Amino acid sequence: LFDIGAEYGYYSADVSRTIPVNGKFSTEQREIYELVLKAQKAAIDEMTQGNHLIAGQIKSNEIIVQGLYELGLITDPESEWQKKFYILYPINHYLGMYVHDVGDYGASDMTFYEKITSDSVYGRTLEEGMVLTVEPGLYFRSDGLDQLFELFGEEVPHEEIRDFIDKVSPVYKKYMNIGVRIEDDVLITEEGNVVLSGRIPKEVDEVEKLIGY
Repeated sequence: LFDIGAEYGYYSADVSRTIPVNGKFSTEQREIYELVLKAQKAAIDEMTQGNHLIAGQIKSNEIIVQGLYELGLITDPESEWQKKFYILYPINHYLGMYVHDVGDYGASDMTFYEKITSDSVYGRTLEEGMVLTVEPGLYFRSDGLDQLFELFGEEVPHEEIRDFIDKVSPVYKKYMNIGVRIEDDVLITEEGNVVLSGRIPKEVDEVEKLIGY
């Protein structure tokens, strides 16, 4: 996983790409990669003038949660704690003179993290000339399931967590140690948006061909 803070003409970029270390995606790597890519593309489509900043996050969450449910990595797509186990951070931040540039999001950082899986509208609307990242990701930590009681044990019955682990563990092991983030830089325009990093390959076939397969 490459997370690159590039710079041109004193302006910063922030681009992430994920490639398979041996040059070819395994079945499991491809499944997670394509889920993240689908979520990212849908989120970018929401990045238009007048739309709410959080709209891309909501769309990305929706696709990721449904995909994880279909793979057997979530047992209840309505469970907030199960969603928060996988959805770790807001997918947008401003770009400008700095990689994480200053700017008013219309809500505090705490609000964005507390409502990370919410479909409620908050924060500011997008305006022409804004440049933001769009960077959903999924990370299957080797000790992820072991952390569940520490993360959610005070708000979720332990029996519910144990039941989740029993059902999800065999599937989770298939994806363990896979981490995928795909990040592009998007300029909001009067007509919609421009993906400034759009020429950097990110389709599975493009990535494998670039590496040499």
